[in-house]
Amino acid sequence: MAAKPADASHVEGQLSFLADDPVVDAVRAVSDPPRPEPEPGDATVINGPNTRLRAGNAMHRAREGVIRGALETIARRGIRRLTMAEAADRGGVARATLYNHARDKSALLDLVLEHEIQRLAAQFVGAPSLEQALTEVADAVAVHPALAGIREHDTAALARLATASHVRVRELAAGAMQARGLQVTEAALDLSLRWLASFVSVPSDGQSRRLQAGAMAKTLS
Repeated sequence: MAAKPADASHVEGQLSFLADDPVVDAVRAVSDPPRPEPEPGDATVINGPNTRLRAGNAMHRAREGVIRGALETIARRGIRRLTMAEAADRGGVARATLYNHARDKSALLDLVLEHEIQRLAAQFVGAPSLEQALTEVADAVAVHPALAGIREHDTAALARLATASHVRVRELAAGAMQARGLQVTEAALDLSLRWLASFVSVPSDGQSRRLQAGAMAKTLS
């Protein structure tokens, strides 16, 4: 039996992770090369530190709105019926602003995927133990509102999501494992991602996820 669509309050509650998480910076530091500071004469620098800060904050808020709008739409309607217009409207941003962050639907989905993987990676790094880290991330995948929407509306898309072969996904996952001090090998990375991807299609139950997380922690340690 198909799951019932999440109501607005449930979706908004589940999307509260869009607030800043300081652990994300640690994951990005491992996964992304540092960007050089612009020179004072660089034409891209907005005059004055306060002006530049305000512009950066506005861009960050707009990006959050774009991602939130896309996630809410996917949770309610699936990927196939996701439109740029609805993502902008649900996210509370101008449609022209959305196109500043994603030029088309494919780019929007890439933006959402990277954001969600960064969030999961930060959660993985921040947990007090490896077993708890794996449990929390497995739970997050299993109950994710957007994935629930895809399971209900876009079963054909589940196979693509469950392959865990996206290059950026692998990069961020490797960075998170490295940040926890784990040995990062292709075999360990494949095993971890395939295990997590299994909950995309079949969420399983909480007890089963915890037992599997304990076994996975012993394997990766």
